[in-house]
Amino acid sequence: MITYKSNDDFMNMKKAGKIVSTIHSELENMSSPGTRIEELDKKAEEIITKSNSISNFFNYRGFPSYICASVNDVVVHGIPKNFVIEEGDILSIDVGCIVNGYHADAALTYGVGEISDEDQKLIDVTKKALYEGIKLVKDGQKLGTIGNKIEKIGNKNSYGVVREYVGHGIGLSMHEDPQVPNYGIKNKGF
Repeated sequence: MITYKSNDDFMNMKKAGKIVSTIHSELENMSSPGTRIEELDKKAEEIITKSNSISNFFNYRGFPSYICASVNDVVVHGIPKNFVIEEGDILSIDVGCIVNGYHADAALTYGVGEISDEDQKLIDVTKKALYEGIKLVKDGQKLGTIGNKIEKIGNKNSYGVVREYVGHGIGLSMHEDPQVPNYGIKNKGF
């Protein structure tokens, strides 16, 4: 069931979102060759603690970390371990927090040091697909139309889309309806 949010709800989510944004900024700046992913996790924990927010990842269904850190071909939900990132790696960080009971979470992907042209193209195309999908968001828009746009950009550039994982709503829970796939049929869905 989709829950509707009040302006106050959105303000609390915005506060949580600003903390998530700060974490991403700090972690991207720290992500240089030779950095241990555990160090990134510790930094996220530090920022969350100092901001008087709560991690919505740590201990979620037993998850042992404050971030998901996925390197290179790991699609999502990587667990920070004693792994050292290297020059040319692609790193995806997913992090979230809770403020006044309201959740925010976001994932960002970036290159570590100098990356290959092929890897940079992947990052650029997926970012373009995201922003083109966001441009379509409006009251009454069908999720299938948004997903279709994202999928077409991927396909046009010889990339597929992951169908096993989808985006999601957020609010008083980290995962709320609706599910938001990166594929779809134009004018179909919610």
